[in-house]
Amino acid sequence: MNFFRLFQEALITFALCLLYIPDTGFARTWTDDTGRTIEADMVSADTESVTVLLNGKEVKIALSRLSEADQKYSAEWLNKKKK
Repeated sequence: MNFFRLFQEALITFALCLLYIPDTGFARTWTDDTGRTIEADMVSADTESVTVLLNGKEVKIALSRLSEADQKYSAEWLNKKKK
């Protein structure tokens, strides 16, 4: 097998693998109502809470416990997912 063919197959395999990466977003800094922060990926949201992936575990956080900025981000994320 020549180098070009091997490279082509590797590139196709890589592209196909990207299709199976879950859409959890990127880690972001979340701030609670007391100012404490965590780095976590957003997994899901509803009108009352957000679920984040923190250290490999899904953690559900009430929106009322998050900063105004994080509440707004969650609402915008949820609206995008509904479309």
